[in-house]
Amino acid sequence: MEVETDPASPRLTLPPAGPVAPPPIRQLPPEVVNLIAAGEVVTRPSAALKELLENALDAGAASISVTTRGGGAKALTVVDDGCGVPVSDFPLLCARHATSKLSSADDLSSIGTFGFRGEALAALSTVGRVAITSKTRGSPLAYRASYAGGAITPAGTPPVALAGAVGTAVVVEDLFYNLPARARAARPAGEEYRACVEVVGRYALRYAGVAFAVRKEEGGGGGGGGGGVPDVRTVVGATLRDNVRAVFGAAVERELLPWSFRAGGVTGDGLASNAGYRARKAVFITFINGRLVECGPLRRAVDAAYAGVLPTGARPWVYVSLTMPPEILDVNVHPTKKERKRGAEVVAGAPPPRAAPNRLVRTDAANPAGALDAAALREHVFVGVASRAAAIVQHRTRLLLVDIPALVTELVYQQLLVRFADTDAAVLVPPPPLAALVTAAWGGRATGARAPPLASAPTTAADAVALLSLRVGFEAPQAFASAGVVQEMTSLERLYRIFERC
Repeated sequence: MEVETDPASPRLTLPPAGPVAPPPIRQLPPEVVNLIAAGEVVTRPSAALKELLENALDAGAASISVTTRGGGAKALTVVDDGCGVPVSDFPLLCARHATSKLSSADDLSSIGTFGFRGEALAALSTVGRVAITSKTRGSPLAYRASYAGGAITPAGTPPVALAGAVGTAVVVEDLFYNLPARARAARPAGEEYRACVEVVGRYALRYAGVAFAVRKEEGGGGGGGGGGVPDVRTVVGATLRDNVRAVFGAAVERELLPWSFRAGGVTGDGLASNAGYRARKAVFITFINGRLVECGPLRRAVDAAYAGVLPTGARPWVYVSLTMPPEILDVNVHPTKKERKRGAEVVAGAPPPRAAPNRLVRTDAANPAGALDAAALREHVFVGVASRAAAIVQHRTRLLLVDIPALVTELVYQQLLVRFADTDAAVLVPPPPLAALVTAAWGGRATGARAPPLASAPTTAADAVALLSLRVGFEAPQAFASAGVVQEMTSLERLYRIFERC
């Protein structure tokens, strides 16, 4: 509580007692609303560039050129050869919530384009000075207009006709000129430019058939025009691997392996680094239905998969492109549409349950053989012979030592169990004594061995059955690892750690 001094008296006086009336609720002016919304959508120059790239791709562009000045904060120019904007749409081009992508709420469940809110250009014209030049294929001239606060400026001025090529050129200058706090907190120009290059490079991977170029503008002048040598340049018709080489270098491209899958209505493909890839910084690029997004669950699943392959400190390079029905996604989550609900959960799913070590191998009839060792036997690559009774095989990144006699014994035991389970039951009438059955079974085998006496104390009939079972091959199942049937000698992860110490 504040204490005030009465000028007429040296005594201290308190403020009036009683509740203080709250200020009335007011409707914010449109310019304040637009400024708040723009701060959520356009957080930095690379975020503005992402929105403009998606607009160009929605327009069917085959070539997109990006030029920046001051890391994109002083000037950001995006030129494409898409379908262009009709001059009749110029008055609503930067108006908030004006879009050609939606007509009703039902369209949200099947949206297939990048933009649908009508907020990107409105936000840019609120926090920057925007000029747009566009020409459609059916128009003899191009048209240009400047925007501020979502409307053409000066107010009431019609777009200016001029010569131009088919497509659209968007110039954004003085980004955050009316948000001094954000302008002061901006990152250095070099860092912002690298972020712009990263955004262009990632979209170049997903849209490999489109030509992309990004460069710094040399010298002064306006926001459009020229520039130096492109830091990223791809060509029309290039493949995914071509663009990986152009963006990340040939050394990275050589270490990547292709992959693909189909599960229900979800399909995916991409590239992933092999066990020989060495990098201290992870690269994880995720596209869902063509949009660059961040997917935490999927990234954690990939990191967990690489944890047992890469050496300590090394990080993977992964490119993921997923396609799924639009109705199972909620794209209307993040103001920048950077996060999507349910898409990650559909693909990544829940983490696999951790099995206890004693459940990874067969220890009784109710516990099947461990999938780890079974997979090693099915998918192994023969390396060589270690001794008369041992062989070396490779399974994925593990090097395994196999005890051949023990392995044959175990496999024969498994086959006997399967065949015994398939044998029909036989009913003997009257039921003979157990001792007679064992003696008959033992005597019928052409082994030349004498049957042990069943009546000799202290051996009982059950002990004799167990002894004869061992003799004919019904050995008790044991864990592969504990019995020494399959032993892991080493793995790539352990070898990398040894090499690092050396």
